[in-house]
Amino acid sequence: MKKACLVVDSTYANDRIFDLENKHLNRDNCLYMFSALRSALRNQGFELRTQDLNRPADCDLIIFNEVPSERGRWSDRMLAHSVLMIFESELIRPDNWDTSFHRRCALVVTWSDPLIRTNESLYVKGGFAHKFPEHLASRAFADRKLCTLISGNKAVSHPLELYSARRRAIRWFEAHAAAEFDYFGVGWERPYLQGGIPTRALRKLGLLQYLPKRPSPCYRGLVESKLETLAQYKFSICFENGHDIDGYITEKIFDSFFAGCIPIYWGAGNIEGWIPASCFIDFRQFLSPGDQADSSAFEKLYRFLKGFSASDYQAMRESIEAYLKSHQAAIFDADRLADSITEAIDQALQAREHSR
Repeated sequence: MKKACLVVDSTYANDRIFDLENKHLNRDNCLYMFSALRSALRNQGFELRTQDLNRPADCDLIIFNEVPSERGRWSDRMLAHSVLMIFESELIRPDNWDTSFHRRCALVVTWSDPLIRTNESLYVKGGFAHKFPEHLASRAFADRKLCTLISGNKAVSHPLELYSARRRAIRWFEAHAAAEFDYFGVGWERPYLQGGIPTRALRKLGLLQYLPKRPSPCYRGLVESKLETLAQYKFSICFENGHDIDGYITEKIFDSFFAGCIPIYWGAGNIEGWIPASCFIDFRQFLSPGDQADSSAFEKLYRFLKGFSASDYQAMRESIEAYLKSHQAAIFDADRLADSITEAIDQALQAREHSR
C-alpha cells in the first residue's frame, strides 16, 4: 500500500484528526470529513496518516490541511504530488490565498468559486462537508423556542466581516425580544474588546478573565452539542464570518438543517447556486439600503419570524430534507465528497506524472 500523509498542526497529530471517538476534538462530527477521505483513499491503495507518522519524504501523496506555515521548506519535488485543502477564508487565513503556492501543488480543493473559475484543472470544488444524518431532529414546531445564535465572540478588521452583525443581532434581541431569544458561545460573558496592543497585553497576561462580566438576559453559556441545542429552536441566526464571498458556505447552515431548525442565512453571495432558496430565510431581504444590518433590519426579521406558521415550517423542512438527499447536496456530504476528491487526486497525480 502506498503511503500518504495529512499535514496538520500538533493538536491533530498522531492521527488524532481521524479519531472520531475524541469528543473534545470531534465536536458535532467536525472531523468526519477527514475520516471519510482516509477511507476513500484506502480503497485506492493509500495509507493516510498524519505527517508525524508517515513522513512526507517517504510519501507518494501529501495533503495539506490549509496552507502550511513554513511554505519555503517544501521542495517542488514534494509539492508535485501534494494536494492543498483550503477551508478558512481570507478573513481568518490570508496566507491561504497565496496562489503562487497553489500553483506548485498538483491539486487544490477549495470552496472558492472564483478561484475554480480561473483554473479548473488546478482547482476542484470542495470544502466544509458533513456527516449527513438519516433523519432531521423531530421536535415539533410548537415545542420549539423562537430563535437562537451560536457563535464565539470574535472580530476581525475586514470590510466583509459579519462578526459585528452578529453582535448587533444579539443587542437588538436583548433590547426588544429577550424572552424569545437565546445565544451561546465562547467569550460573550464579558464585554467585547477591540483588538490592539492593550487587548493583546491583557490576554498575554491572562487578565481578561478578571474583567467584569457583562450581564445579559439572553446568554446561555457554552453548548455540549450544537445539534441538541439547535433542535430546541424554530430559527437560528446563521451569519458566516464574511458576506459576499462566493462559495464560502460553512457548517453553520447545515448544523441548523440537521437540527430541523430554520436557518436565517447571510454569507455567500451565490448561496442560491448551491442551496435552494426554499431551504432558508435569506437575511438580505431585510437589510436597509447599503446592506446595513441596522435596527430596522432586525425589527423586520422579528416580525417575519412571528408570522411564520407551522405549515410554513413544514414546507421548508420538507425542502431541506429533499435537498439533503439530492445530487446538488453531494458537495457538502462528506462521504460523497471524499469519493469525488479521491477521483480528482488520482487524475491530478496522473497528469503530473505524464507531464514529467
